[in-house]
Amino acid sequence: MRFLLSVTLCLICIFSNAQIANTHILFMGIPLNGTVEVFSLRLEEKGFTKVGEKEGSINYYGKFANELVKLTLVASQRTNTVCKIVIDFPEKESWSQLRNDYLEKKTLYNRKYLLTDEYEFFSSPYEEGDGYEMRAVVRDKCKFITFFSTEGGHIWVEICEKCCIRVTYEDTINIHVANEELQSNAYDDI
Repeated sequence: MRFLLSVTLCLICIFSNAQIANTHILFMGIPLNGTVEVFSLRLEEKGFTKVGEKEGSINYYGKFANELVKLTLVASQRTNTVCKIVIDFPEKESWSQLRNDYLEKKTLYNRKYLLTDEYEFFSSPYEEGDGYEMRAVVRDKCKFITFFSTEGGHIWVEICEKCCIRVTYEDTINIHVANEELQSNAYDDI
């Protein structure tokens, strides 16, 4: 009887882990899976407007977290599979505005997701309080970034060189697909 119970519990664990391994990260309730075309339609249903397109990515404007944002949808090269979403919030004029916005979004995400790592520092010759923080941001000498883990992927919140907060959603399964396609393309070239 104990053996049967142990085997049953092991099978439940195996199937649960297999199901979690096939889970995609959600963005606004939409799983990051499928092609760009299908995902684009779902974004447009949520009120986003397509404003531009480059090879491997599509840009949108729309409302997210109560703000008008620029959203970039990133896809793999060959299969056009959605693997990442990058959100740029509105630019800020001052370091205090930018830092406060970062801390607010970091706190908001920390309420919902598991914080896994964070880095908050300036690179030489800059330091917080020197009055040149925005210059450091533009020159990519400011590293304020927080990483979160969630079912199906990872999210990070950062201060980016455009003087805004950038949030990135990355799907674990599909980023693996995109990386394999990149390696395959490189292999084909040689």
